[in-house]
Amino acid sequence: MGIFATRSIHRPNPIGMSAVRLEAVVCRKGSCWLELSGIDLLDGTPVLDIKPYLPWADALTGARAAMAPERPPCLLEVTFSPPALASCRERETAANPGLEALIRGMLALDPRPSHQARPATPQTAKTQFAIRLFDLDLKWEVRGTEAIVTGLEPVQTSDAPPADARSGG
Repeated sequence: MGIFATRSIHRPNPIGMSAVRLEAVVCRKGSCWLELSGIDLLDGTPVLDIKPYLPWADALTGARAAMAPERPPCLLEVTFSPPALASCRERETAANPGLEALIRGMLALDPRPSHQARPATPQTAKTQFAIRLFDLDLKWEVRGTEAIVTGLEPVQTSDAPPADARSGG
């Protein structure tokens, strides 16, 4: 997921984010607009994106969820290779509390693109995946209904040599 497809507050621009109430969808003479309440912007300010209320991810008293009222089911069983588990537990500090649980929860929902998650033939199946998670590169493989975390390493910056170059090996 790209940063603009998520609810992340870490955006590279001054776009505001508000939880609002959809009061009405109005369509007249070929033009449609949304009537919102509880929004903190000036009249006429464009609304760039709308995400549905998810009761299992948001916490708004009295809100209703018509689109996705239930948490999606877990699709993959998540395991860690021994080195990846050691790396995860080493990095699970005050800066990254609950890192292992976060990774397990995220991968259990099968974040692969749908065209790669269920390929037409096993011969064309992509099985290795990677994603940046905070300042870490997370790598995993999928075998059947199992996601196996194979690596969790700090992000390599362009000015730092790879870890094996720094260690002389």
